[in-house]
Amino acid sequence: MSWCRLVCPRKRKTYNLNGKEYSKVKTIGEGGYSFVIEVKNRHGEHYALKCVRLQLEEQVEAIEKEISAYKKVSHQHIMELLDHATVTKPNVDKMCYLLFPLLKRGSIQDLIIRNFSSRDTIPEQQIFRWTLELCKAVFVFHACTPPLAHRDIKPGNLMLNANNMIVLTDLGSVSEASLTVTSRKQAIAVQEQAAVQCTSSYRAPELFEVSSDCVINEKVDVWSVGCTIYAMAFGDSPFDGSATAACSGRYRVPGHHEYSKDLIELVQLCLQVEPSNRPSVSELMSKVMQLIPP
Repeated sequence: MSWCRLVCPRKRKTYNLNGKEYSKVKTIGEGGYSFVIEVKNRHGEHYALKCVRLQLEEQVEAIEKEISAYKKVSHQHIMELLDHATVTKPNVDKMCYLLFPLLKRGSIQDLIIRNFSSRDTIPEQQIFRWTLELCKAVFVFHACTPPLAHRDIKPGNLMLNANNMIVLTDLGSVSEASLTVTSRKQAIAVQEQAAVQCTSSYRAPELFEVSSDCVINEKVDVWSVGCTIYAMAFGDSPFDGSATAACSGRYRVPGHHEYSKDLIELVQLCLQVEPSNRPSVSELMSKVMQLIPP
């Protein structure tokens, strides 16, 4: 057995996307019906490959919607979809492969976890710069025709590139920003969809308790940006993921911290329970720019 392994090494797993072959380097992460691996091409260039199992029609619709979202937006602070392919093999799950640049520095969530273990903090000006980059990315969605909302902004979806700049990723939750609800049945459907697509501790109040007569818009993203700013400063979202916490709008700022009144007010500006009281992302962007020295 040992001799066989010695002379017959296991062949490296390979993936073919539109005539280009990539070999697996290692697994980066795994989810319910998808996983992400690091791959390289024959030139030794490394990428991230998202592999999605398509077992249900809803999963096919979801991945088509995600690919469509990547095609609608393009910006240096939004992850670029380099290639994609759907593959069907006999006796194997139908798979969709999405190829992205490999960002080895990880996510803001990874940084927060490292800082927590070493009792470090992110400098205020760095938080402002990353917030500005995030706002620029979100603005691209909101400026589409019709406007789009990301709906799952959180530290785990903010990657850092080689230049230490934010790259917003995971567009699986992207939807048209403006949604008019006119019935209880529709309200329940919106709530259920939000429960599946939007991380609860970063989810806006209007997605927890959807009225039978309301309009939901892009301000859901502004709430999530506020939660993300708070998490970069204090290590986690200000809310525990319950409807009660989000809809109350009450959160606690730690008694002893190194951040200025400007940062606290920025969070407060975003975390208004009434969406109309939140700034637009362009207004938020202008506010943050005033806080960064020239």
